[in-house]
Amino acid sequence: MALLYVGAAVLATIALGVVSTGDLTDTAFEAVSALGTVGLSAGGTAGFSDAGQLLLTILMFIGRVGPATVGAALVLRRRDRLYRNPEERPLVG
Repeated sequence: MALLYVGAAVLATIALGVVSTGDLTDTAFEAVSALGTVGLSAGGTAGFSDAGQLLLTILMFIGRVGPATVGAALVLRRRDRLYRNPEERPLVG
């Protein structure tokens, strides 16, 4: 789980560094803060482009849902059911 979180933080920092102009330290702080949903900012969020702000929004969503849940949703596929629903109406009373 921690590896997913660190990987997401590193990829987000690189992506924010590409779409924005700013110090790497501030960019990394913004990315980790958004992913951790802590509500802190270094004041550089307003200077990000629309793509950077969208990326921060996605990071906040991933941080809220959780990296393990997002990873499981991406990895797991549809499985066959091992049960069947009844075809008749049950008798009650």
